[in-house]
Amino acid sequence: MDDTKARASISLASDFLFGELRPDHKVPLPAAPPPPLGPLASFVGDFVGNGFNTIFRPNSATTPTKLPNPITPGTPQDNVLELNLTSETLSFSKSLGSVPNRGTGTQKDAFLNGVPYVQSINDITIHGESVGIHFEPGIWIHVPATTVPPLGETVARMASIPHGTTIDAQGLVNPATPGRPTIAAVDTIRE
Repeated sequence: MDDTKARASISLASDFLFGELRPDHKVPLPAAPPPPLGPLASFVGDFVGNGFNTIFRPNSATTPTKLPNPITPGTPQDNVLELNLTSETLSFSKSLGSVPNRGTGTQKDAFLNGVPYVQSINDITIHGESVGIHFEPGIWIHVPATTVPPLGETVARMASIPHGTTIDAQGLVNPATPGRPTIAAVDTIRE
């Protein structure tokens, strides 16, 4: 298979949209324009490139990992530090439009907007083979400021990794600042 032509994607029908079902079953009024995507507006198209993965993972005694270098006898072998050169694809689909999120108490209904995505990562082995090691469908969603709880504008990432992991991470949207971010050095051995 030629990996240069492979593309992860999500395909939604052109008429798919979130909307309100009226209790009287009358045809609803034309939809208002979708809410803004905020900082997610740049999440468009496909991104393909190479990367590096570091993971400290379990090593089952029943099905141990065959390692290229022998382990010193007597050394615990219940975990493996795995290092992978990777080939990665991240594909964004069209935005979801207006997603109603019902308010509670004094919080009025909030209308969200989001961008579905698919991420796939392949391990590039020392022999040049490409082996899938990660697949992740998910949604990045933009949440407007709320009064209950009193919270500023946020973004959230909701993802599912098929071996049983789900992710829901939410954070505040901070105003853009010029220049590159400051990212402190991290020691992967002692942290």
